[in-house]
Amino acid sequence: MEGFTMCILSDAYNKHTIVRNNVIERVPGDGIVPIGCDSTLIEYNLMCDSPDILPMTEAAGIWPWSCDNTIIQYNEVWGHKAPWDAQGFDSDYNCQNTLI
Repeated sequence: MEGFTMCILSDAYNKHTIVRNNVIERVPGDGIVPIGCDSTLIEYNLMCDSPDILPMTEAAGIWPWSCDNTIIQYNEVWGHKAPWDAQGFDSDYNCQNTLI
């Protein structure tokens, strides 16, 4: 599957989701954030040139939340801006076995 994919946290994880070959330009805040997934593959994506217009909040380019066995590879994040964090990649709350 190509294009934006958001997994929703539920009793049953979304499994084997693929996020591939996306360009996210001039979008403030988070870029790709799978939530509540197992075995997600995120690859060959570009997030760039984010405007500096966020309120006092944190944001990261690509980061899983409450996911297991996520692989994040061959992605590029540059020009990402946020008052806090603002890193290209992150593995956040309740994630296990994340590979970046």
